[in-house]
Amino acid sequence: MPRRQISLAAFAIAAAGFFLPFVTLSCAGRPVVTATGIQLVTRQVNAAPPSGPLEARADPDAALSLLVLVAFACSVLGLFASRRGRRTRPACAGGIGAAALLLFSSLLSAHVRQRGNGMFTLQYEQGFYLALLGLIAAVVANTVAADPPPDTAHQDHASGIQK
Repeated sequence: MPRRQISLAAFAIAAAGFFLPFVTLSCAGRPVVTATGIQLVTRQVNAAPPSGPLEARADPDAALSLLVLVAFACSVLGLFASRRGRRTRPACAGGIGAAALLLFSSLLSAHVRQRGNGMFTLQYEQGFYLALLGLIAAVVANTVAADPPPDTAHQDHASGIQK
Protein backbone atom coordinates (compact mmCIF):
# COMPACT_ATOMS: atom_id res chain seq x y z
CA MET A 1 0.00 0.00 0.00
CA PRO A 2 1.46 3.43 -0.88
CA ARG A 3 2.56 5.77 1.87
CA ARG A 4 -0.23 8.24 1.12
CA GLN A 5 -2.95 5.64 1.68
CA ILE A 6 -1.33 4.45 4.90
CA SER A 7 -1.12 8.06 6.10
CA LEU A 8 -4.76 8.75 5.21
CA ALA A 9 -5.90 5.59 6.98
CA ALA A 10 -3.85 6.37 10.08
CA PHE A 11 -5.26 9.89 10.37
CA ALA A 12 -8.81 8.63 9.74
CA ILE A 13 -8.41 6.06 12.52
CA ALA A 14 -7.05 8.76 14.83
CA ALA A 15 -9.96 11.08 14.07
CA ALA A 16 -12.49 8.28 14.62
CA GLY A 17 -10.99 7.60 18.05
CA PHE A 18 -12.21 10.98 19.30
CA PHE A 19 -15.83 9.86 18.85
CA LEU A 20 -15.37 6.80 21.06
CA PRO A 21 -15.11 6.69 24.86
CA PHE A 22 -11.84 8.43 25.76
CA VAL A 23 -11.57 8.43 29.56
CA THR A 24 -13.52 7.04 32.50
CA LEU A 25 -13.28 8.40 36.02
CA SER A 26 -14.31 5.88 38.67
CA CYS A 27 -14.89 6.02 42.40
CA ALA A 28 -14.71 2.76 44.37
CA GLY A 29 -14.80 0.81 41.10
CA ARG A 30 -18.01 2.45 39.85
CA PRO A 31 -17.81 4.72 36.79
CA VAL A 32 -18.65 8.32 37.66
CA VAL A 33 -17.77 10.08 34.41
CA THR A 34 -17.16 8.67 30.96
CA ALA A 35 -16.29 11.09 28.18
CA THR A 36 -15.50 10.88 24.48
CA GLY A 37 -12.72 12.96 22.98
CA ILE A 38 -15.27 15.26 21.33
CA GLN A 39 -17.00 15.81 24.69
CA LEU A 40 -13.65 16.78 26.17
CA VAL A 41 -13.00 19.20 23.30
CA THR A 42 -16.43 20.84 23.60
CA ARG A 43 -16.35 20.65 27.42
CA GLN A 44 -19.69 18.85 27.45
CA VAL A 45 -18.78 16.15 29.96
CA ASN A 46 -21.68 14.88 32.03
CA ALA A 47 -21.54 12.76 35.15
CA ALA A 48 -22.95 9.25 34.72
CA PRO A 49 -25.41 7.98 35.77
CA PRO A 50 -27.47 11.18 35.38
CA SER A 51 -29.79 10.31 38.26
CA GLY A 52 -26.94 9.72 40.72
CA PRO A 53 -25.63 12.09 43.35
CA LEU A 54 -23.13 13.57 40.90
CA GLU A 55 -25.69 15.05 38.50
CA ALA A 56 -23.74 18.26 38.10
CA ARG A 57 -21.71 18.63 34.96
CA ALA A 58 -18.05 17.89 35.31
CA ASP A 59 -16.12 20.78 33.80
CA PRO A 60 -12.64 19.76 32.66
CA ASP A 61 -9.80 22.21 32.88
CA ALA A 62 -9.51 24.47 29.83
CA ALA A 63 -5.87 23.50 29.22
CA LEU A 64 -6.80 19.81 29.09
CA SER A 65 -9.61 20.53 26.63
CA LEU A 66 -7.23 22.58 24.52
CA LEU A 67 -4.74 19.70 24.34
CA VAL A 68 -7.45 17.30 23.14
CA LEU A 69 -8.59 19.94 20.62
CA VAL A 70 -5.03 20.27 19.29
CA ALA A 71 -4.77 16.49 18.88
CA PHE A 72 -8.14 16.30 17.10
CA ALA A 73 -7.27 19.23 14.84
CA CYS A 74 -3.95 17.57 13.97
CA SER A 75 -5.74 14.37 12.96
CA VAL A 76 -8.17 16.28 10.72
CA LEU A 77 -5.45 18.49 9.26
CA GLY A 78 -3.31 15.41 8.70
CA LEU A 79 -6.09 13.94 6.57
CA PHE A 80 -5.97 16.93 4.26
CA ALA A 81 -2.17 17.19 4.30
CA SER A 82 -1.82 13.51 3.40
CA ARG A 83 -3.63 14.07 0.12
CA ARG A 84 -0.73 16.15 -1.12
CA GLY A 85 2.55 14.61 -2.16
CA ARG A 86 4.63 16.01 0.70
CA ARG A 87 5.53 14.08 3.83
CA THR A 88 6.67 16.82 6.19
CA ARG A 89 3.31 18.35 7.06
CA PRO A 90 1.50 15.09 7.85
CA ALA A 91 4.47 13.87 9.88
CA CYS A 92 4.48 17.10 11.90
CA ALA A 93 0.71 16.96 12.37
CA GLY A 94 0.94 13.39 13.67
CA GLY A 95 3.83 14.22 15.98
CA ILE A 96 2.18 17.30 17.44
CA GLY A 97 -1.12 15.45 17.88
CA ALA A 98 0.52 12.47 19.59
CA ALA A 99 2.54 14.79 21.86
CA ALA A 100 -0.65 16.69 22.78
CA LEU A 101 -2.42 13.45 23.72
CA LEU A 102 0.51 12.24 25.82
CA LEU A 103 0.71 15.59 27.60
CA PHE A 104 -3.08 15.49 28.13
CA SER A 105 -2.90 12.04 29.73
CA SER A 106 -0.01 13.05 31.96
CA LEU A 107 -1.69 16.25 33.15
CA LEU A 108 -5.09 14.61 33.65
CA SER A 109 -3.58 11.75 35.65
CA ALA A 110 -1.70 14.21 37.86
CA HIS A 111 -4.85 16.32 38.27
CA VAL A 112 -6.93 13.31 39.36
CA ARG A 113 -4.22 12.11 41.77
CA GLN A 114 -3.84 15.57 43.29
CA ARG A 115 -7.51 16.44 43.66
CA GLY A 116 -8.97 12.98 44.15
CA ASN A 117 -7.02 12.12 47.31
CA GLY A 118 -6.86 8.49 46.17
CA MET A 119 -10.64 8.14 45.93
CA PHE A 120 -10.78 8.24 42.13
CA THR A 121 -9.20 6.12 39.46
CA LEU A 122 -8.74 7.16 35.87
CA GLN A 123 -8.91 4.75 32.98
CA TYR A 124 -8.08 5.61 29.39
CA GLU A 125 -10.50 3.98 26.99
CA GLN A 126 -10.25 2.62 23.45
CA GLY A 127 -10.85 6.02 21.84
CA PHE A 128 -7.76 7.48 23.49
CA TYR A 129 -5.55 4.57 22.45
CA LEU A 130 -6.99 4.48 18.92
CA ALA A 131 -6.33 8.20 18.46
CA LEU A 132 -2.81 7.92 19.90
CA LEU A 133 -1.87 4.87 17.84
CA GLY A 134 -3.34 6.42 14.68
CA LEU A 135 -1.28 9.58 15.15
CA ILE A 136 1.88 7.59 15.85
CA ALA A 137 1.23 5.39 12.79
CA ALA A 138 0.86 8.56 10.72
CA VAL A 139 4.25 9.78 11.91
CA VAL A 140 5.81 6.44 11.03
CA ALA A 141 4.10 6.33 7.63
CA ASN A 142 5.38 9.78 6.77
CA THR A 143 8.94 9.40 8.07
CA VAL A 144 10.32 5.90 8.52
CA ALA A 145 8.18 4.18 5.89
CA ALA A 146 8.49 7.05 3.45
CA ASP A 147 8.96 6.50 -0.26
CA PRO A 148 12.64 6.11 -1.15
CA PRO A 149 14.22 9.05 -2.95
CA PRO A 150 14.68 8.63 -6.69
CA ASP A 151 18.01 7.11 -7.69
CA THR A 152 19.84 9.89 -9.53
CA ALA A 153 23.19 8.18 -9.89
CA HIS A 154 22.72 4.65 -11.12
CA GLN A 155 25.32 2.42 -12.64
CA ASP A 156 25.12 0.72 -16.04
CA HIS A 157 25.81 -2.87 -15.01
CA ALA A 158 26.93 -3.98 -18.45
CA SER A 159 29.69 -1.44 -18.87
CA GLY A 160 30.43 -0.50 -15.27
CA ILE A 161 30.03 3.20 -16.16
CA GLN A 162 28.16 5.45 -13.79
CA LYS A 163 25.51 7.63 -15.41
